[in-house]
Amino acid sequence: GVKIASKNKNNSVLKEVERHVLSHPEFADHYAKGYVPSLAKMNELAAAPENSFGRALYQHLHKNNLNLELFPRFQFESPIEYLSLRIYQDHDLWHVLLDCGVEIEDELAVQGFGVAQLRSPIAVLIIIGGLLSLIRKSPLRAVQAVKRIVQGYNQGQRSPFLLGIRIHEYFHMPLTEVRALCGISLGHT
Repeated sequence: GVKIASKNKNNSVLKEVERHVLSHPEFADHYAKGYVPSLAKMNELAAAPENSFGRALYQHLHKNNLNLELFPRFQFESPIEYLSLRIYQDHDLWHVLLDCGVEIEDELAVQGFGVAQLRSPIAVLIIIGGLLSLIRKSPLRAVQAVKRIVQGYNQGQRSPFLLGIRIHEYFHMPLTEVRALCGISLGHT
């Protein structure tokens, strides 16, 4: 989707997102140097120390039958394409850092975090779609989801720009330390 949308060089929405993410020096440096972390292997994550970020990621992926290789790796030609690649790579890591599972409320909380971090209109559309679906199925769950979205957004505002942090290098570290390095404190609103 982003590859197609980015072909229009005059897309003001994408240009604004690019300006925002490139305003973060670490991310701009990663883009300029072509930094793309290698994907962790499931067996390496499973062997990570107990209570580590890597082990928590393994447990999240294994429990939910997810795979880090689900999304394609591709050559990027613009900052917005680089951003898309990095989001694909880090999305499930954010679930673990934010202590979010895979229920719709959890996904919406992660998207709220993403809106604050990235100013992504795509995340806003996902939130809208998720809320509309919940309203139809369970209005009370939709109300709870709004609370989770706000919590995710507020956390995204408090945290440093995560795509500027090389969190893929922290799999061996205790999850609590990685959360602290990323400015993530659970339980805040």
